[in-house]
Amino acid sequence: MNDRAIPVGADRGYYRRMQAAVEELLILKGVFTAADVTRQVEAMESRSYERGARMVARAWVDTAYKARMLADGSAAAEELGLRVGPLRLVVVENTPEAHNVIVCTLCSCYPRMLLGIPPEWYKSRPYRSRVVREPRVVLAEFGLRLPDRVRIRVHDSTADMRYMVLPMRPAGTEGWSEERLASLVTRDALIGVALPAQPSHSRGLRPREGRAIDSPSSRALTRRNAMADTIRRLDYFVAQVPDQPGQGARILEALRNEGVNLLAFSGFPSGKKAQIDLVPEDPAALKAAAKKLKLKLGPAKACFVVQGDDRVGALTDTLGRLAEAKINVTATQAVTAGMGRFGAIFWVKPRDAAKVAKLLAVG
Repeated sequence: MNDRAIPVGADRGYYRRMQAAVEELLILKGVFTAADVTRQVEAMESRSYERGARMVARAWVDTAYKARMLADGSAAAEELGLRVGPLRLVVVENTPEAHNVIVCTLCSCYPRMLLGIPPEWYKSRPYRSRVVREPRVVLAEFGLRLPDRVRIRVHDSTADMRYMVLPMRPAGTEGWSEERLASLVTRDALIGVALPAQPSHSRGLRPREGRAIDSPSSRALTRRNAMADTIRRLDYFVAQVPDQPGQGARILEALRNEGVNLLAFSGFPSGKKAQIDLVPEDPAALKAAAKKLKLKLGPAKACFVVQGDDRVGALTDTLGRLAEAKINVTATQAVTAGMGRFGAIFWVKPRDAAKVAKLLAVG
Protein backbone atom coordinates (compact mmCIF):
# COMPACT_ATOMS: atom_id res chain seq x y z
CA MET A 1 0.00 0.00 0.00
CA ASN A 2 1.24 3.51 -0.74
CA ASP A 3 -0.05 7.06 -1.25
CA ARG A 4 -1.50 6.13 -4.63
CA ALA A 5 -3.97 3.80 -2.90
CA ILE A 6 -5.45 6.69 -0.93
CA PRO A 7 -8.90 7.70 -2.25
CA VAL A 8 -8.96 10.95 -4.23
CA GLY A 9 -10.16 13.81 -2.05
CA ALA A 10 -9.69 11.82 1.17
CA ASP A 11 -8.01 13.03 4.33
CA ARG A 12 -4.52 11.95 3.33
CA GLY A 13 -3.12 12.57 6.78
CA TYR A 14 -5.53 10.06 8.31
CA TYR A 15 -4.88 7.42 5.64
CA ARG A 16 -1.12 7.85 5.87
CA ARG A 17 -1.27 7.26 9.61
CA MET A 18 -3.42 4.18 9.13
CA GLN A 19 -1.08 2.90 6.42
CA ALA A 20 1.98 3.35 8.63
CA ALA A 21 0.28 1.65 11.60
CA VAL A 22 -0.85 -1.40 9.63
CA GLU A 23 2.51 -1.69 7.88
CA GLU A 24 4.42 -1.51 11.16
CA LEU A 25 2.14 -4.09 12.78
CA LEU A 26 2.59 -6.59 9.94
CA ILE A 27 6.35 -6.12 9.97
CA LEU A 28 6.47 -6.69 13.76
CA LYS A 29 4.45 -9.90 13.33
CA GLY A 30 6.89 -11.12 10.70
CA VAL A 31 4.38 -11.23 7.86
CA PHE A 32 6.89 -9.38 5.70
CA THR A 33 9.91 -7.10 6.11
CA ALA A 34 10.43 -3.43 5.39
CA ALA A 35 12.65 -4.49 2.48
CA ASP A 36 9.75 -6.51 1.05
CA VAL A 37 7.54 -3.43 1.12
CA THR A 38 10.18 -1.34 -0.63
CA ARG A 39 10.68 -3.96 -3.34
CA GLN A 40 6.96 -4.25 -4.01
CA VAL A 41 6.46 -0.49 -4.20
CA GLU A 42 9.42 -0.10 -6.55
CA ALA A 43 8.14 -2.95 -8.72
CA MET A 44 4.68 -1.38 -8.91
CA GLU A 45 6.04 2.03 -9.84
CA SER A 46 8.31 0.56 -12.50
CA ARG A 47 5.41 -0.93 -14.47
CA SER A 48 3.99 1.06 -17.37
CA TYR A 49 1.32 0.69 -20.05
CA GLU A 50 4.04 -0.49 -22.45
CA ARG A 51 3.27 -4.01 -21.22
CA GLY A 52 -0.30 -3.73 -22.43
CA ALA A 53 0.95 -2.14 -25.65
CA ARG A 54 3.08 -5.25 -26.30
CA MET A 55 -0.01 -7.44 -26.11
CA VAL A 56 -1.93 -5.18 -28.49
CA ALA A 57 0.91 -5.10 -31.01
CA ARG A 58 1.18 -8.90 -30.95
CA ALA A 59 -2.59 -9.21 -31.49
CA TRP A 60 -2.40 -6.85 -34.47
CA VAL A 61 0.11 -9.08 -36.27
CA ASP A 62 -0.92 -12.53 -35.01
CA THR A 63 -4.60 -13.41 -35.48
CA ALA A 64 -4.24 -16.68 -33.53
CA TYR A 65 -2.79 -14.81 -30.55
CA LYS A 66 -5.58 -12.25 -30.84
CA ALA A 67 -8.19 -15.00 -30.61
CA ARG A 68 -6.49 -16.45 -27.53
CA MET A 69 -6.24 -12.99 -25.95
CA LEU A 70 -9.94 -12.29 -26.42
CA ALA A 71 -10.77 -15.73 -25.01
CA ASP A 72 -8.45 -15.50 -21.98
CA GLY A 73 -6.56 -12.26 -21.42
CA SER A 74 -4.67 -13.56 -18.40
CA ALA A 75 -3.28 -16.56 -20.29
CA ALA A 76 -2.37 -14.36 -23.26
CA ALA A 77 -0.40 -12.06 -20.97
CA GLU A 78 1.44 -15.05 -19.51
CA GLU A 79 2.45 -16.10 -23.05
CA LEU A 80 4.50 -12.89 -23.26
CA GLY A 81 5.95 -13.37 -19.79
CA LEU A 82 3.61 -10.80 -18.25
CA ARG A 83 2.18 -11.97 -14.94
CA VAL A 84 -1.21 -10.63 -13.93
CA GLY A 85 -1.60 -12.67 -10.74
CA PRO A 86 -4.86 -14.28 -9.64
CA LEU A 87 -6.99 -11.58 -11.28
CA ARG A 88 -9.03 -12.33 -14.38
CA LEU A 89 -8.06 -10.10 -17.29
CA VAL A 90 -10.76 -9.50 -19.90
CA VAL A 91 -9.71 -7.92 -23.20
CA VAL A 92 -12.47 -6.16 -25.14
CA GLU A 93 -12.05 -5.41 -28.84
CA ASN A 94 -12.93 -2.17 -30.59
CA THR A 95 -14.57 -2.55 -34.00
CA PRO A 96 -16.02 -0.14 -36.57
CA GLU A 97 -19.42 -0.75 -34.92
CA ALA A 98 -18.48 -0.71 -31.22
CA HIS A 99 -16.08 1.19 -28.95
CA ASN A 100 -15.14 0.11 -25.43
CA VAL A 101 -14.15 2.16 -22.40
CA ILE A 102 -13.25 0.94 -18.92
CA VAL A 103 -13.96 2.34 -15.48
CA CYS A 104 -14.17 1.29 -11.86
CA THR A 105 -17.30 2.88 -10.40
CA LEU A 106 -16.53 1.66 -6.88
CA CYS A 107 -12.92 2.80 -6.42
CA SER A 108 -9.89 2.49 -8.73
CA CYS A 109 -9.63 -1.15 -9.85
CA TYR A 110 -7.27 -1.12 -12.82
CA PRO A 111 -4.95 -3.59 -14.61
CA ARG A 112 -1.87 -2.23 -12.84
CA MET A 113 0.22 -5.27 -13.71
CA LEU A 114 -0.08 -4.30 -17.38
CA LEU A 115 -0.74 -0.55 -17.39
CA GLY A 116 1.07 0.65 -14.26
CA ILE A 117 -0.34 3.24 -11.87
CA PRO A 118 -3.75 4.58 -12.96
CA PRO A 119 -4.01 8.29 -13.84
CA GLU A 120 -5.61 10.57 -11.25
CA TRP A 121 -8.62 11.29 -13.45
CA TYR A 122 -9.41 7.55 -13.65
CA LYS A 123 -9.80 7.50 -9.87
CA SER A 124 -11.77 10.74 -9.70
CA ARG A 125 -15.45 10.72 -8.80
CA PRO A 126 -16.48 12.76 -11.87
CA TYR A 127 -15.01 10.21 -14.29
CA ARG A 128 -16.29 7.20 -12.36
CA SER A 129 -19.84 8.52 -12.25
CA ARG A 130 -20.17 10.35 -15.55
CA VAL A 131 -18.62 7.85 -17.95
CA VAL A 132 -21.38 5.39 -17.04
CA ARG A 133 -24.20 7.93 -17.48
CA GLU A 134 -22.93 9.87 -20.47
CA PRO A 135 -19.97 8.05 -22.05
CA ARG A 136 -20.24 9.83 -25.40
CA VAL A 137 -20.04 13.24 -23.70
CA VAL A 138 -17.07 12.20 -21.54
CA LEU A 139 -15.18 10.80 -24.53
CA ALA A 140 -15.81 14.03 -26.41
CA GLU A 141 -14.24 15.93 -23.50
CA PHE A 142 -11.12 13.86 -24.07
CA GLY A 143 -11.24 14.85 -27.73
CA LEU A 144 -12.63 11.52 -28.91
CA ARG A 145 -15.77 12.14 -30.95
CA LEU A 146 -17.29 8.94 -32.28
CA PRO A 147 -19.96 8.71 -35.00
CA ASP A 148 -23.49 8.17 -33.69
CA ARG A 149 -23.59 4.80 -35.41
CA VAL A 150 -20.79 3.50 -33.13
CA ARG A 151 -22.10 1.87 -29.95
CA ILE A 152 -20.19 2.65 -26.75
CA ARG A 153 -19.78 -0.13 -24.20
CA VAL A 154 -18.70 0.76 -20.67
CA HIS A 155 -17.03 -2.01 -18.65
CA ASP A 156 -16.97 -1.77 -14.86
CA SER A 157 -13.89 -3.34 -13.27
CA THR A 158 -14.21 -5.29 -10.04
CA ALA A 159 -11.92 -6.51 -7.27
CA ASP A 160 -11.23 -9.79 -9.10
CA MET A 161 -11.68 -8.80 -12.74
CA ARG A 162 -9.89 -6.19 -14.83
CA TYR A 163 -10.47 -4.96 -18.38
CA MET A 164 -8.16 -3.76 -21.13
CA VAL A 165 -9.19 -2.37 -24.51
CA LEU A 166 -7.84 -3.81 -27.77
CA PRO A 167 -7.92 -0.78 -30.12
CA MET A 168 -8.28 -1.08 -33.87
CA ARG A 169 -5.02 -1.12 -35.78
CA PRO A 170 -4.39 2.22 -37.52
CA ALA A 171 -4.38 2.20 -41.29
CA GLY A 172 -1.06 2.62 -43.05
CA THR A 173 0.87 0.32 -40.69
CA GLU A 174 1.14 -2.70 -42.97
CA GLY A 175 4.53 -4.39 -42.64
CA TRP A 176 5.38 -2.64 -39.35
CA SER A 177 7.26 -4.55 -36.67
CA GLU A 178 5.62 -5.30 -33.31
CA GLU A 179 7.91 -2.81 -31.60
CA ARG A 180 6.96 -0.05 -33.99
CA LEU A 181 3.26 -0.87 -33.70
CA ALA A 182 3.50 -0.82 -29.90
CA SER A 183 4.79 2.76 -30.10
CA LEU A 184 1.35 3.81 -31.40
CA VAL A 185 -0.49 2.39 -28.38
CA THR A 186 -1.08 4.83 -25.53
CA ARG A 187 -2.32 4.31 -22.00
CA ASP A 188 -5.49 6.23 -22.84
CA ALA A 189 -6.15 3.99 -25.85
CA LEU A 190 -5.91 0.94 -23.58
CA ILE A 191 -8.47 2.53 -21.24
CA GLY A 192 -10.67 3.52 -24.16
CA VAL A 193 -10.71 7.33 -23.87
CA ALA A 194 -8.52 7.79 -26.97
CA LEU A 195 -7.52 6.09 -30.19
CA PRO A 196 -4.00 4.90 -30.98
CA ALA A 197 -1.68 7.49 -32.46
CA GLN A 198 -1.71 7.73 -36.23
CA PRO A 199 1.42 6.69 -38.15
CA SER A 200 2.18 10.27 -39.20
CA HIS A 201 2.32 11.29 -35.53
CA SER A 202 4.50 8.49 -34.19
CA ARG A 203 7.99 9.11 -35.62
CA GLY A 204 9.31 6.60 -33.12
CA LEU A 205 8.12 8.64 -30.12
CA ARG A 206 5.28 7.85 -27.75
CA PRO A 207 2.48 10.42 -27.79
CA ARG A 208 1.59 12.43 -24.72
CA GLU A 209 -1.15 10.98 -22.54
CA GLY A 210 -4.40 12.64 -21.59
CA ARG A 211 -5.21 13.93 -25.08
CA ALA A 212 -6.37 12.53 -28.38
CA ILE A 213 -3.52 13.29 -30.75
CA ASP A 214 -5.60 12.94 -33.91
CA SER A 215 -8.36 15.28 -32.70
CA PRO A 216 -8.43 18.97 -33.63
CA SER A 217 -10.03 19.74 -30.28
CA SER A 218 -7.10 18.33 -28.30
CA ARG A 219 -5.71 21.81 -27.72
CA ALA A 220 -8.61 22.53 -25.38
CA LEU A 221 -7.95 19.51 -23.19
CA THR A 222 -6.25 19.43 -19.88
CA ARG A 223 -3.01 17.57 -19.87
CA ARG A 224 -1.90 14.56 -17.91
CA ASN A 225 -3.58 13.32 -14.71
CA ALA A 226 -6.88 15.17 -15.04
CA MET A 227 -10.05 14.75 -16.97
CA ALA A 228 -10.23 17.07 -19.90
CA ASP A 229 -11.78 20.49 -19.23
CA THR A 230 -14.89 21.41 -21.17
CA ILE A 231 -14.79 24.91 -22.67
CA ARG A 232 -17.93 26.29 -24.30
CA ARG A 233 -18.71 29.51 -26.05
CA LEU A 234 -22.14 30.67 -24.90
CA ASP A 235 -24.44 33.64 -25.27
CA TYR A 236 -25.04 35.90 -22.30
CA PHE A 237 -27.47 38.75 -21.83
CA VAL A 238 -27.15 41.91 -19.74
CA ALA A 239 -29.99 43.54 -17.82
CA GLN A 240 -29.99 46.73 -15.73
CA VAL A 241 -32.02 46.61 -12.52
CA PRO A 242 -32.42 48.87 -9.47
CA ASP A 243 -29.51 48.58 -7.03
CA GLN A 244 -31.73 47.45 -4.18
CA PRO A 245 -31.90 44.46 -1.83
CA GLY A 246 -33.74 41.46 -3.24
CA GLN A 247 -33.51 42.31 -6.95
CA GLY A 248 -31.40 39.24 -7.75
CA ALA A 249 -33.70 36.94 -5.78
CA ARG A 250 -36.77 38.40 -7.51
CA ILE A 251 -35.38 37.85 -11.00
CA LEU A 252 -34.05 34.37 -10.29
CA GLU A 253 -37.35 33.28 -8.79
CA ALA A 254 -39.26 34.64 -11.78
CA LEU A 255 -36.99 32.85 -14.23
CA ARG A 256 -37.28 29.64 -12.24
CA ASN A 257 -41.06 29.85 -12.40
CA GLU A 258 -40.78 30.22 -16.17
CA GLY A 259 -38.60 27.12 -16.38
CA VAL A 260 -35.46 28.96 -17.49
CA ASN A 261 -32.24 27.17 -16.56
CA LEU A 262 -29.17 29.36 -16.07
CA LEU A 263 -25.65 28.05 -16.54
CA ALA A 264 -24.16 31.12 -14.89
CA PHE A 265 -25.38 34.28 -13.17
CA SER A 266 -23.42 37.35 -12.13
CA GLY A 267 -24.42 40.68 -10.63
CA PHE A 268 -22.58 43.84 -9.60
CA PRO A 269 -23.17 47.61 -9.16
CA SER A 270 -23.08 49.71 -12.33
CA GLY A 271 -23.44 53.43 -11.75
CA LYS A 272 -26.69 54.08 -9.92
CA LYS A 273 -28.08 50.69 -10.92
CA ALA A 274 -26.97 47.08 -10.84
CA GLN A 275 -25.98 44.97 -13.83
CA ILE A 276 -26.84 41.31 -14.02
CA ASP A 277 -25.34 38.92 -16.56
CA LEU A 278 -27.47 35.91 -17.45
CA VAL A 279 -26.00 32.87 -19.23
CA PRO A 280 -28.97 30.67 -20.21
CA GLU A 281 -28.98 27.07 -21.30
CA ASP A 282 -31.63 28.05 -23.85
CA PRO A 283 -31.33 31.69 -25.05
CA ALA A 284 -34.75 31.57 -26.74
CA ALA A 285 -36.41 30.50 -23.50
CA LEU A 286 -34.70 33.33 -21.60
CA LYS A 287 -35.77 35.96 -24.14
CA ALA A 288 -39.37 34.70 -24.09
CA ALA A 289 -39.44 34.76 -20.29
CA ALA A 290 -37.83 38.22 -20.13
CA LYS A 291 -40.45 39.60 -22.50
CA LYS A 292 -43.22 38.17 -20.34
CA LEU A 293 -41.61 39.56 -17.17
CA LYS A 294 -40.92 42.93 -18.81
CA LEU A 295 -37.20 42.48 -18.13
CA LYS A 296 -35.23 44.39 -20.73
CA LEU A 297 -32.26 42.43 -22.04
CA GLY A 298 -29.34 43.71 -24.04
CA PRO A 299 -28.24 41.95 -27.24
CA ALA A 300 -26.59 38.55 -27.01
CA LYS A 301 -22.84 38.65 -26.40
CA ALA A 302 -20.26 35.90 -26.18
CA CYS A 303 -18.70 34.48 -23.03
CA PHE A 304 -16.76 31.31 -22.33
CA VAL A 305 -17.61 28.76 -19.64
CA VAL A 306 -14.99 26.30 -18.39
CA GLN A 307 -15.75 23.15 -16.38
CA GLY A 308 -13.34 20.48 -15.22
CA ASP A 309 -11.62 18.66 -12.38
CA ASP A 310 -10.71 20.94 -9.49
CA ARG A 311 -6.94 21.11 -9.12
CA VAL A 312 -4.09 23.51 -8.47
CA GLY A 313 -3.74 25.93 -11.38
CA ALA A 314 -6.92 24.77 -13.10
CA LEU A 315 -7.19 27.89 -15.28
CA THR A 316 -3.47 28.44 -15.78
CA ASP A 317 -3.23 26.71 -19.14
CA THR A 318 -6.33 28.36 -20.62
CA LEU A 319 -5.53 31.89 -19.46
CA GLY A 320 -1.87 31.44 -20.32
CA ARG A 321 -2.70 30.63 -23.91
CA LEU A 322 -4.87 33.72 -24.15
CA ALA A 323 -2.02 35.79 -22.76
CA GLU A 324 0.41 34.34 -25.31
CA ALA A 325 -2.04 35.30 -28.06
CA LYS A 326 -2.24 38.83 -26.58
CA ILE A 327 -5.98 38.50 -25.95
CA ASN A 328 -7.18 40.57 -23.02
CA VAL A 329 -9.63 38.95 -20.61
CA THR A 330 -12.01 41.69 -19.48
CA ALA A 331 -13.39 39.73 -16.52
CA THR A 332 -13.34 36.23 -15.06
CA GLN A 333 -14.84 34.35 -12.15
CA ALA A 334 -14.18 30.82 -10.92
CA VAL A 335 -15.50 28.69 -8.08
CA THR A 336 -15.15 25.14 -6.82
CA ALA A 337 -18.29 23.15 -7.51
CA GLY A 338 -17.67 20.41 -4.95
CA MET A 339 -17.20 16.70 -5.70
CA GLY A 340 -13.78 17.52 -7.14
CA ARG A 341 -15.10 19.81 -9.87
CA PHE A 342 -14.73 23.53 -10.65
CA GLY A 343 -16.45 26.00 -12.93
CA ALA A 344 -15.30 29.30 -14.40
CA ILE A 345 -16.54 31.97 -16.77
CA PHE A 346 -14.54 34.59 -18.61
CA TRP A 347 -15.31 37.45 -20.95
CA VAL A 348 -13.30 39.07 -23.73
CA LYS A 349 -14.00 42.02 -25.98
CA PRO A 350 -16.55 41.18 -28.71
CA ARG A 351 -13.95 41.58 -31.45
CA ASP A 352 -11.82 38.86 -29.79
CA ALA A 353 -14.57 36.24 -29.29
CA ALA A 354 -14.06 34.49 -32.61
CA LYS A 355 -10.28 34.47 -32.12
CA VAL A 356 -10.67 32.88 -28.66
CA ALA A 357 -13.03 30.22 -30.02
CA LYS A 358 -10.54 29.30 -32.72
CA LEU A 359 -7.57 29.36 -30.34
CA LEU A 360 -9.25 27.05 -27.81
CA ALA A 361 -10.95 24.93 -30.50
CA VAL A 362 -14.43 25.41 -29.08
CA GLY A 363 -17.73 26.00 -30.78
